[in-house]
Amino acid sequence: MMDREEKFVDPDLFKDKQLFNTRNPEAWDPESLPKREVKEEGNQDSYDWIKIIGQGTFGVVYKAVDQATRKTVAIKKVFQDPNYRNREFLIVVELDHVNCIKVHNYFFTKDRQTNSNEMATYLNLVMDYVPETLYRVLRYYKKKGMDFPDPLGKIYSYQMFRSLAYIHALGIVHRDIKPQNILIDTGNHRLVMCDFGSAKKIEKGEKSVAYICSRYYRAPELILGQDKYGPAIDTWSIGCVIAEMFLGEPVFPGQSSKDQMIKIMDLLGTPSQNEVTAMCKNARVRLPSIEPTDFKKRFKKTTNPQAIDLLKKVLCYNPDERITPLEALMHPYFDELRKQRLTINGKKIVDLFNFNEAELSSNPQLAKSLIPQWYKGE
Repeated sequence: MMDREEKFVDPDLFKDKQLFNTRNPEAWDPESLPKREVKEEGNQDSYDWIKIIGQGTFGVVYKAVDQATRKTVAIKKVFQDPNYRNREFLIVVELDHVNCIKVHNYFFTKDRQTNSNEMATYLNLVMDYVPETLYRVLRYYKKKGMDFPDPLGKIYSYQMFRSLAYIHALGIVHRDIKPQNILIDTGNHRLVMCDFGSAKKIEKGEKSVAYICSRYYRAPELILGQDKYGPAIDTWSIGCVIAEMFLGEPVFPGQSSKDQMIKIMDLLGTPSQNEVTAMCKNARVRLPSIEPTDFKKRFKKTTNPQAIDLLKKVLCYNPDERITPLEALMHPYFDELRKQRLTINGKKIVDLFNFNEAELSSNPQLAKSLIPQWYKGE
């Protein structure tokens, strides 16, 4: 929610669209999934409102307690424009995955608009409360002068790719993945993707706004002005987040769009003409000649070589050549997770292998390889 660089108003009505799947567009029909029912239930007096825990252009997130169950929840309060359907609402109520934010119910309230005496309608989404963000976790390690632990890097990266495999199977592109929008339960190390305020269902070849995604995590095709992009922009963003975990700082901290592209080229080198065309067919740019940097030299000596190899497959110019989320889950970097049930400080971690039908849809045969023989479910 916090530190959003820019936002846009997209008046397109939400449409139930066919799955966008670059590997096999006919493999999966998301409409075959049973729909989760989310009811309009309760009102603002049903909760004890504790404090604001997140704030952005699209709304405010509160920590609250359900008076009936005494359960701590998060409530996202967003302005409900009577002229438009709320696309975020229509997306998040569809989500039912351990690594995606879950909406339990919703209600409407009337309140005065910010900087105005006029009354307006607000939509309140009652969601899981997850206490931390990856942004704050990373800041803690940096403040302590400590490297981010590789076991946590594996556990968090794995769950990021699981969340992508799931939402992409539903045809959803998040479009604003960054550490601030990734929640962490430090008790069992469950990771939850949140803030779907910029998310959209996208068909292959469909035009969408190119000026999207926070700058540090923006895919190069977006910087070049590509408006017919797909899920690969999320994969790039995840790569930037994973790199940040091991660097202790953003990998591409550009101060402008132009500087952002230069920062990317400092690592990857100047893209070839074929790569520029793959990113944005109509791009007309003159880029400086920059030699690529060895990935190993860009990261700390303590960084796991397999993590660096994974990042090479994620952070590449051609969107079609970026590793898919399911392919990423099969990467040797995660083999340790499949060997035995891991614990952190003697405590069990979140279930990593409770895959559902949707996230395996692009390649169901991978289930045999992704789910360890020792795993019996929870």
